[in-house]
Amino acid sequence: MSKSANEINRPFTALVATINSQIQMLNVAGYKLYDVENPEYYIEKVAYDPQDDELKFTCKED
Repeated sequence: MSKSANEINRPFTALVATINSQIQMLNVAGYKLYDVENPEYYIEKVAYDPQDDELKFTCKED
């Protein structure tokens, strides 16, 4: 019995949401995760790109 794509994606979506929650809490507490190559930018959030089947992050200028 195989699971539907929605059932499989729900745990993954929840995992990405918890990662974003942790990133947000770190940012609020002043522990931003800065980009090594562009130190004036920090990670704002992580998102799944279904077209490339990759997790990607967006940065925000400090």
